Amino acid sequence: MWPGYARRADEIGRGFGSFWTYLSLACANWPDPDRYTGPWDRETAAPVLVIGNRQGDPATPHDDARKTSEVFSRARVLTLDFSDMAPVVRVLASTGR
Repeated sequence: MWPGYARRADEIGRGFGSFWTYLSLACANWPDPDRYTGPWDRETAAPVLVIGNRQGDPATPHDDARKTSEVFSRARVLTLDFSDMAPVVRVLASTGR
């Protein structure tokens, strides 16, 4: 199963996709009793912020962010045009998030 996901991820994010797929394996079965597993089409108490990058960052593709935001009735998309995530990390760190 995972090799197929890794190949598909490499088609989208060459040189990064399979690495990200295998790096994420540890999270796939993380034993978190508070983990939300759905349903995903429910009204949320607060707006959901979905981050998408138009500069080819395969970890946060803009098209995926847009599609994900459509699932939630109160979602907003933060569109980035950065070649790396350093500006986002600084913003999130400054807000204490």
